[in-house]
Amino acid sequence: MKERLIYNNKKGFTLVELIIVLALIAIVLAGIYTFYFFIQSSYNKNDARSYTNHQINMVFTQLDRDIRSASKPNKDTHAVRIVSSKELDIYIYDAKEENYIRVSYQFIPNSSILQRGWIACETGIPPSTANPPYGTIDNWETIMDGAVENTTIKDGGNEKEVTFGFEDITGSSANDRREIKITLIGNDMNKPLNKPIVAVKILTSRSRGFPK
Repeated sequence: MKERLIYNNKKGFTLVELIIVLALIAIVLAGIYTFYFFIQSSYNKNDARSYTNHQINMVFTQLDRDIRSASKPNKDTHAVRIVSSKELDIYIYDAKEENYIRVSYQFIPNSSILQRGWIACETGIPPSTANPPYGTIDNWETIMDGAVENTTIKDGGNEKEVTFGFEDITGSSANDRREIKITLIGNDMNKPLNKPIVAVKILTSRSRGFPK
């Protein structure tokens, strides 16, 4: 009886082959991670941009409503008054309650917020003095967080600095209809964009006088 010899040709991975396989796996995993990071980063940016744009649009809507409803409280006070570049006062006559209210917008740079508050004139006949305060506002409400004081934008190939704030651009101080330039700069505090979003709008009051 002939004896048959059986040869085992099975071989394991050599060290070089194992290193090559591990390197390929690492490259594939790195590509997957890079792709995931890119998708996640794009989502976060779009989400932050959407949130910030929504806030800015809501602020402009509220400002537009208030400014278009503005009315002079007396002959020496404009219906819309710039207190400072960071503060705006709007006087509105409430026909239902038959009294005036002072609506105020205030930007607080240190807190990165824009807030809105109001106070009503307690007397039936408003004071005849210029810019009546009607008292101290204590019902402030934050209408925008992530407000940014200043940033730069591209302007004809050059960098131009813009600042958050309010500006009266009415041609004449005697004009009852006030043109207010409003510059809003916003960012998402939780998912900051590389560059804040800048939006500029000019709103005009409809007031031509005050109730007698």
